[in-house]
Amino acid sequence: MSKARVFLSCGQIAGRDEPAIAREIARRLENECGFQCYIAVDDHSSIGLRANIFRQLELADYFVFIDFIREELKDGDHRGSLFSHQELAIASYLEIAILPFQESGVKIRDGMLGVIHGNALPFYNRADLPDVVINEVKKQLRKGDWTISTRNELSFGVTPIVEEHPVIMADGSSRCARYVLIPVRNLHHRRAAVQCYAYVERIRNLESGEDISVRTIELKWGGTFIPGIRIAAQGERLLTVLSTICDAPPLGRFHAITDSEHFQPPSLPKGIYDLSFAITSENFPTAQKWLRVEIGDRWDEIAISEPPG
Repeated sequence: MSKARVFLSCGQIAGRDEPAIAREIARRLENECGFQCYIAVDDHSSIGLRANIFRQLELADYFVFIDFIREELKDGDHRGSLFSHQELAIASYLEIAILPFQESGVKIRDGMLGVIHGNALPFYNRADLPDVVINEVKKQLRKGDWTISTRNELSFGVTPIVEEHPVIMADGSSRCARYVLIPVRNLHHRRAAVQCYAYVERIRNLESGEDISVRTIELKWGGTFIPGIRIAAQGERLLTVLSTICDAPPLGRFHAITDSEHFQPPSLPKGIYDLSFAITSENFPTAQKWLRVEIGDRWDEIAISEPPG
């Protein structure tokens, strides 16, 4: 599995030692501790915030907060880094595990640290800061509070699971149906993903080169008609992708939870298609995946794979 992500929130004023310290901490977090590290750059543009900082915060598993000393306040203390405190506020809202450090002289529990009741670990010499941070991170790893084997992420499987069950047809007769399901896994080691909804967003017919129109409607999870489900930490649930009716002409049917045929995604005849799926969650980033579906000459000839490239 990919490495856990650490968001490093650290002052980066040009002309000071802060950028070099941030790079050294990030290097050691990756090389010595095994994490993937993102250094937050002081980018105040709307595009930079949306494309970089907000997105990286949403994906982060852990948040290392370093509060460097800034201007002196009237009471003789100093304020900390305003931009880092803003990132701390977002990390707290997203419920990311936070490890805070504060330079000696910064007003204790000022700003967001006071709001979240965070007890920052003090440091007195900037040259020692990389050692202080790495030693504390290693302590968290030894205790089991942190792990590199986690991701704040939902992941689609590729290997389908095929099941056959009886189904009641419109005329009241019973037929056998073949269901193709894909596992969706929660990669986080502690947090359950809640209110997970599944959608097919796009259907592309590779033989005609055309996109097939599809309305937004919730798809069915295996074993339940509840559209929004829970996926336990390190657990998985099965998403019903398509089904076919045994001994009938090949036709891939979606399973949407709907009371109107106008919202039912179109059935897929023999052919090759690329399908774009999305899983939204109340507390996890949206997961998206393209899957290639090949429907053959028979009802039981359905292959699912990842599109090349």
